[in-house]
Amino acid sequence: MAREKKSKESKLSNGGKTPAKLKPGKSISSKKSNSTKTSFLINDNFDNLSDLSFVIGSDGKILSSSKPSKKLKIIKNSFIGKDVFLFYKNDLEKENFLKEISVKKSITKLLSLEYEKNRDIKVISRWNIISKRGKEIICLVLNFIPDIQLKSSSLQIGLNLEDEFTWISMTGIRDRKTNYSANIEKITGYTQKEINRKADGFFSIINDEYYQSVVKKYNDFLSDQNKHNLSLIYRLLRKDKKTIWVKEVIIVERNKKGIPSLSQGKVLDITELMKTDDTLVKSIENLKKVNSSKDKFISMLSHDLRAPFTSILGFAEILINEENLSNTEKLEYLTYIHESSQNQLQLINYLLDWSRLQTGRMKITVQRLHAQTVVFNCVSSLTGNAIRKNIDIKVRVNEKIYVQGDERLLGQVITNLLSNAIKFSSSDKIIEIIADIFNDNLIEFIVKDQGIGISDQNKSKLFKIEKMFSTEGTKGEKGTGLGLSLVKEIIEKHKGEIWFYSEADKGSEFHFTIPRSQNIILIVDNDLQTTSICENLIKSNFPKFNIISTENGYEAMGIVLEKLPSLVITEHEMPLMNGVQLIEAIRREEKNFSIPVILLTDEISDAIRKSYQNLNVYTMLQKPLNTQQFLEKLFTGLRI
Repeated sequence: MAREKKSKESKLSNGGKTPAKLKPGKSISSKKSNSTKTSFLINDNFDNLSDLSFVIGSDGKILSSSKPSKKLKIIKNSFIGKDVFLFYKNDLEKENFLKEISVKKSITKLLSLEYEKNRDIKVISRWNIISKRGKEIICLVLNFIPDIQLKSSSLQIGLNLEDEFTWISMTGIRDRKTNYSANIEKITGYTQKEINRKADGFFSIINDEYYQSVVKKYNDFLSDQNKHNLSLIYRLLRKDKKTIWVKEVIIVERNKKGIPSLSQGKVLDITELMKTDDTLVKSIENLKKVNSSKDKFISMLSHDLRAPFTSILGFAEILINEENLSNTEKLEYLTYIHESSQNQLQLINYLLDWSRLQTGRMKITVQRLHAQTVVFNCVSSLTGNAIRKNIDIKVRVNEKIYVQGDERLLGQVITNLLSNAIKFSSSDKIIEIIADIFNDNLIEFIVKDQGIGISDQNKSKLFKIEKMFSTEGTKGEKGTGLGLSLVKEIIEKHKGEIWFYSEADKGSEFHFTIPRSQNIILIVDNDLQTTSICENLIKSNFPKFNIISTENGYEAMGIVLEKLPSLVITEHEMPLMNGVQLIEAIRREEKNFSIPVILLTDEISDAIRKSYQNLNVYTMLQKPLNTQQFLEKLFTGLRI
């Protein structure tokens, strides 16, 4: 549907007459003003001051001015007939202004106007030369600014005019004769001529979603004789088809009949501000969802904590009060109390661990771990559970694989997944634990069972703490409903991922990835002979390890933080940064630094021992190196 806009035109407030065209040498600055400087009586609060606007004739006299705000009290009745250069303090400023405006046709300057108590008020002055019927008129707009704003970065951006443009219309409405400042091209991509050639002028580039509402508000504003200001926020479609957010402020002058006689506006690009605002809104919505989830979680948790204790107290009272219970009955009740207590303790431990991970209060000590050893330790802790159900656990983990992780937390992940596999498997089944290289940076672990599987209905409930989803095992084993949520949190803190495949009555397999430990040994020594000896011994005895060498601690620190080597060999005395300073610098960047460090020094004195006392150095070796001792320390340090 074609866009339509009503046009209204009115004569200028000076009776429709237009001042003669300004000519070089006979400009308004050629005459010195005899007028007394206008003084201002202004309240201390400038926040609500409106802009002042003026139309200026060729003789430099003000022909018309807007009405000042109630906050601004002008001692003189009006500006009419005053020299426009009352706003400049000296003749040199006048001369500079004339030269500049004759070229640019549009100028923005920061001015200081004197007012009572010998104080100045800061204003932004915007001067525009407007062509009207082949002649030129000067239009001036003064924007009053609170002193405090001058110190803010936002005002500095405004003064640079990088994100705004202005416009003025001598007909009182924004039509196809409207004059725009040059910055309109930077903001919209269109020049003034291109805008005014469009059927609806500037309105043509308003985004379709906002077009109708903006036009209606603008027309309603023009029709209301009591309104002089309008503020709008909408979107524009730039020439390059990109959409931007803008805020526009419009001011109109009205004649005695209330008809607009002059209008002007300022359009500010607020796209970045709106993006920030949108981000904040989304963040608030996410926080609301999180709070809602936590409320549900707390409600479910309180129920799950209360219910078992009710039973525990009930059985305890029976044991206390019933003297005639048989030993079999007593053992049954005590067994229930013991199992329920164990389950509640595990729930609380899971909850505490999850909370610490969420808040960052749990330290993750990342170190080089032998994957097969970690898996065997977890299997060993659950052997009793597997034997009771005659379940065979098969481990297929490449013995040469090392990962970077927290040993306790990684063990907790594997133990939880393995415990679930045993719980949901029937007797005489097989469980597999597999670990192998996923890609250059990650190791993949798989825990696979032949159990009851997970129904499609319950799959979406996994890993969500607010659901606290739990079902009984094949022999009535209880669960906390928090285990998998904690597992997911731990893996994500290790910068890994977890996923699963499952089919009801056929079993499940859970996959997760953990960062791979690269086989790197870092040598930090400016003694090239010592470096060469270390490199040759490592290449001969540890051929699968890559060697990185550097001569100073500054380079070494970057390598350690980026590559996370398996072991560091460093000289104590080095230029720029010694061994103590190197380790301290790394610890400042990585508080949980746990890479084994072998220190090389010409002499192991008490002073050196004391300086490394609190830095957890793996071992100190004296030069020249004892080959056998060096290789032994490498072997144990690399956990081979």
